[in-house]
Amino acid sequence: MNTSVFFSDILATAIVIPGILMCIIPLRSKLRIAPSQFLPWYIPLVSVLCIFSAYIECRTGVFGNSLAFFILLALLCGSSFAALNLPPLKTLYIISLSLTVMSFGGIISYIVDGYFYPGTSPLNGNLGIAVQWIFSIIMMVLVITVFSGKILWIFDNLHLKRIWRLAWLTPAIISLVNVMMVPKNYANIHVGRVYSVMILIIAVNFLVFIISQFMFFTIARSTVEHYEDLNAIQLLNIQASQYEALRDYIEYTGRIRHDFKHTIRTLSAYAAQKDYDALCSYITQYNNEIQADSRRYFFCEHSSTNAVLSYYALIADKYNIRTDWKTDILANIAIDDTVLSIVFGNLIENVIEACCKIPESERYIILNADTRTEGCLYITMSNSFNGIVHKMGSDFISSKKAGQNSSPSGIGLKSIEKSASNHNGSSRFYYKDKVFYSDVMLQYNSSTSA
Repeated sequence: MNTSVFFSDILATAIVIPGILMCIIPLRSKLRIAPSQFLPWYIPLVSVLCIFSAYIECRTGVFGNSLAFFILLALLCGSSFAALNLPPLKTLYIISLSLTVMSFGGIISYIVDGYFYPGTSPLNGNLGIAVQWIFSIIMMVLVITVFSGKILWIFDNLHLKRIWRLAWLTPAIISLVNVMMVPKNYANIHVGRVYSVMILIIAVNFLVFIISQFMFFTIARSTVEHYEDLNAIQLLNIQASQYEALRDYIEYTGRIRHDFKHTIRTLSAYAAQKDYDALCSYITQYNNEIQADSRRYFFCEHSSTNAVLSYYALIADKYNIRTDWKTDILANIAIDDTVLSIVFGNLIENVIEACCKIPESERYIILNADTRTEGCLYITMSNSFNGIVHKMGSDFISSKKAGQNSSPSGIGLKSIEKSASNHNGSSRFYYKDKVFYSDVMLQYNSSTSA
C-alpha cells in the first residue's frame, strides 16, 4: 500500500468534516443533544470512518474517485437528519447548502490538479486537496462566524412550507452542475479554450449561488416582516373594536343611569306591596345583567390583553361558544404589550375557528392565565374541536375558514412558540380525543413589574 496515496485519500474523504460542521454549528441550538455532548464523539467517529474508507479505497480501489462525494453525501444527510430537531424540509435545505459549498471546493481541486497534472486521469493530488481544504475551511469559517446568525434567524422565523419546498432546489441544482463538470481526463480540459470556459462556468455558478441565497434571505425577511405587519394591523383592529365596544358600553351605562329612576320605582312598588319574592327576583335579574355585561369588558388589569380578551369574548358570544376565562395579569407586567396581544390573539383565534366546526352545544373554551409563580406567566387553555388535526411534520397547522382575515396556516402557533422562546419560556400543544390543549409559559423580570 502506497503511504502517500493513503494519506491523500484520508484528506480527500475527511473533507466531509467541514461540511458537517457547516450544518451543525450554525444550528447548534436545534440539536437534539447539546453540542458539548455531541461533537466530542461524533467528529472522532467521522474521522475513523474516513480513515477506514481511505484504507479500503487504497487497498481495493472499488470506490473510484467519487468516494469523497458519496461519503460526504451519506454522512452529511444521515447525521443532519438524526442530529437536528427540525422539519425535514429545513434539514434538507441546510444539507443542500453545505453540499453546494463543498462541491465548489471539490471542483476547484480538479481545476488545480488539471492545470499541474495535464494528460492524466483525475486523482487525489496533494496540491488540489490542499486547495480544497483551504477553500472549505474559509467557507466554513465564513458560514459559522458571518452567516450563522442569518441562517438561524431564517430557521427561527420562516415557517411557510411552500417556501421551504423550493429553497433547497437551487443549491441542489448547482451542486449537480459542479459534479457533472468533473473531468474524466485532464487532457480533455486542455483542448482549445475548454479550461478557460470551465473556470468561467465555475465562477458564474458560484456567483449565481451567492445571489440566489441573498435573494432567499431577502424574500424570507420580507415575508416575516409582512406577517409582523399583519400582526400589528390585527392588534390595531382589535383595539379599534374594543374602543367601539367601550363606547357602546358607555352609552349603555348612560341609559342605565337614565332609567335607574324607573328601577327604583319598581323596587319601591314591590317593597310597598311586600312582594319580597318578586323583589328578590328583580334584583337578582338586574344584577346578573350588569355582571354579564361587565364581565365582557374586564378580564384583567393589563389593558391591551384585556382589549384582546374582550374582543374575542364578543366573537365567542356571537358563535354561542361557552367561555370560562380566569386571567390575572398585572397592569405593569414586564412583557411587551404586542407580545401578549399576539400570544392571546393567536391562541383564541385558532380555537374559535375550531369550535365553529362543531355543534353549538359542544362548544367551549377554558382559559387560565396567572403569575402566581414570581417571574413567570402561565397560560393554559383547553377547547372542544372535531377531533381532526392538521400537521406539517411535528407542527400543528390550522385550516382557516374561507373569507376570514387570518394568518397563514401554522404561523399563529409558530408565532406563539417564538414569543415563548424569546422570553425563556416554553409552549406545548396537544390533543386528546376531541379536546385540544395549549400550554404556554413566558418568563419576565418580576422586579420591574412590582
